[in-house]
Amino acid sequence: KAIIVTFQLPLKSKISTIAKSEKVLVRNYEVIYELFDEIEEVIDSMGAPIEEEIDVAISKIKQVFTLTNGDTVLGGEVTKGTMLKGYRVKVMRKDKELGRGKITSLRMGKQEAKEVKKGLECGIIIDPKVLDVMEGDEVIAFRVEVY
Repeated sequence: KAIIVTFQLPLKSKISTIAKSEKVLVRNYEVIYELFDEIEEVIDSMGAPIEEEIDVAISKIKQVFTLTNGDTVLGGEVTKGTMLKGYRVKVMRKDKELGRGKITSLRMGKQEAKEVKKGLECGIIIDPKVLDVMEGDEVIAFRVEVY
């Protein structure tokens, strides 16, 4: 159940027989633009995938710190789900998105953490840095589902 595309390559009868028995479509093209045209038609017929962001964790920012190395730490409490290091996140102020990034550091106190569960406080560093973050904003971790 596959497709093999070839360009200026005659197919031997033994290979053709095997391809038919295995339900493999083999297409040979003599003119390259015909190959490109057909591939473009197939891609167009597939349609664009639909992506949906699903929120998996939320942290309410209580305080913003700047470290001596310039990193911004977003200190807050996880109010939904479990925050994990490496999650993709967006920083929101009410309905306005301030920026997006990835959690590069997650700490509970002075200890590095891999995860922080609902009800616990933590410090979050996001890369790239999101500017103008303030108390009351939210860090929302999400996953993307493609349909």
